[in-house]
Amino acid sequence: MEENASIRAIGRKRAEKLEADAVKDDAPERRDALAKEAAELKAALPDERFPTQIFTGDATPEAAQDMLVQAGGKIAFLSDEGGLLQVMAGVYSGGDAVLDVFLQGYSGNDVRVNRRCRAAIIERPAITLGLSIQPVNYSTMANAVSLAMKLIDHARAVFGLVGSDKTTDDA
Repeated sequence: MEENASIRAIGRKRAEKLEADAVKDDAPERRDALAKEAAELKAALPDERFPTQIFTGDATPEAAQDMLVQAGGKIAFLSDEGGLLQVMAGVYSGGDAVLDVFLQGYSGNDVRVNRRCRAAIIERPAITLGLSIQPVNYSTMANAVSLAMKLIDHARAVFGLVGSDKTTDDA
C-alpha cells in the first residue's frame, strides 16, 4: 500500500510539473504535447489502495458508501447495539430515514452517487447486517424499531426479537 501511495504521489507531481511547464511555454505545439503527456501520466496512475476493512459497527450512509468503495463493494455491519438502525432512521438527518445505500447493498443494485464534493460508484454491492440489540433498548429506539418493521414489510430483512432473561428482584 505504501508503494502504491508513493507511485501515485510521484506520478501526480510529475504531471503537475508538466502542466506548469505547459503554462509557461509559448509554443502551442510544445504546450499541447506537455498537456497530453501530463494527461497520459494521470491516466496511467494505479488505482488508490486502501486498508481492507471488512466490517464495522456503525457508519453514516455517506461513510457506508465510502467504505463500500474502499472495500470493493462488500462490507458487514456487526454490532451488539442498535446505533446503525438509529442512523438509518435519521438520527443525523433530522428524522428523515436514509436507507438507499443499505437497501441497494441488500439487493445488489448498483450505487451511483454524485455530489459536489464526492462520488461513489459501486457495482453489485453487498451489505450484511448483524445487529444484536439488547432487549432493554427496544423501547428507547422507537423510530429505529419502526424502521426495522418497514424493512420487514419490504422483505428486505429478517429480524428476531427476543425477550429479556432478566428477572426482577423482589427482595
